[in-house]
Amino acid sequence: MTEGAHRRRWAAVLIGAALGACAGWGVFALMRAPEDAPRREMARVVIADATQPVSGLVYMAQARGLFAEEGLDVTLLPHTTGKAALAATLAGEADVATVAETPLVFAALKGERFSILATIATTERNIAVAARTDCGIECPEDLRGKRVGVAPGTNAEFFLETFLLTRRIRTNEVRIEALTPESIPQALADGRVEAAAVWHPHLGAVQRAMKERVRCFYDEQIYTWSWNLVSRRGWAETNGDAAQRLLRALARAEEAAAAEPEAARGIVAARCGMDAHDLGEMWSSYHFRLTLGQWLILSMESQAQWARRKGAGGGLPDFRATMFLPILESLRPEAVTVVR
Repeated sequence: MTEGAHRRRWAAVLIGAALGACAGWGVFALMRAPEDAPRREMARVVIADATQPVSGLVYMAQARGLFAEEGLDVTLLPHTTGKAALAATLAGEADVATVAETPLVFAALKGERFSILATIATTERNIAVAARTDCGIECPEDLRGKRVGVAPGTNAEFFLETFLLTRRIRTNEVRIEALTPESIPQALADGRVEAAAVWHPHLGAVQRAMKERVRCFYDEQIYTWSWNLVSRRGWAETNGDAAQRLLRALARAEEAAAAEPEAARGIVAARCGMDAHDLGEMWSSYHFRLTLGQWLILSMESQAQWARRKGAGGGLPDFRATMFLPILESLRPEAVTVVR
C-alpha cells in the first residue's frame, strides 16, 4: 500500500471515530441536562414502608435510581406492618407510608386525616390462613375449636373473619389469638396456635419452615388487597412538586417492572429477604399499577361497617375525601376512576 493510501486509510479511520464520538455524545447529551442548565434541587422524601412484596414499585424505583433521576432523595424507613408505617407517617416521622386499606379505615374512624395519593399494587393471593395439618386441620371447617393467630387491626383480621363467615364458622367457634405478624411463624412452629391469618413475606417463612406440615387456605373471591401510598393531609398540597416526582418515578418503575419481570422479582425478593423462587410462585398474582378507583372507596366503606360492628367508634367516614386526585390525574387520567 502506498504512503498516500495509508494516509487516506487513517484519515478515514479518524474521521469515522470522530463521527462516532460525536454521535455518542449527541445521544448522551439527550440523556442529561446541559452543563449550563439549572439543576433541580433534590427534594427529600421519607417513606415509611412495610417491607412486603406489594411495595415492589418502591423497591424498583430505588434500585434503578428512578427516584434520583426525578430529583428525589428518598429514604425508606422499614416497618413490619402498614399499620405501623401509617402511624409513623401520621406522627410526622415520615412524609408518606405504604399501607393496605384496613389500617386506613381504622384511622379514619378515629378521625385521623390523611390523603391517598395512589394505589400502587393489588393482589388476591398475598394473604392466607396457614394451618397445621398435624393438628388435624385438613379443610377450613377443621378450624373450629382451634387457636388462630392474627394481627389485630390489619387486613389479615378482616380476611380471617370474612373467610370464616363464608365457611359458616362463627368467630366464637375459634379462639382468636392476637399476635404480631413477625411472631406468627414461630408461634405456629411452637404450637402456640394451630393456624394463623398471615401475609407474605411471613407466610413464605411459614411455608419454608413447616413444609408439608402446613396447609394454606386462600380465597381469591372474598378479598382484594390494595397497597396504597398515603401522606399526612396537606403534605401533597404543600409539596406538590415532590409528590408529582414521586408518582412519576413509581410510574416509570411500573413500566420497568412490566418490561423486566425477572429483574423486578429479584429486586423485590432481595429487599424482602425472600427466596426468588418462592416469590416467583406468587409473582403473577401481584398487579403493580398506579390507580385510584371507586372500588377502593367501596372496599373501605365495607370494612368500616365491619370495624364498627367490632366496636370501633365514629360515624361512617367520607372516604372519597381521603383521595388526593390531582397528581395522578395529571400523570395518568385514565387511571383515576373515582365517581365525582
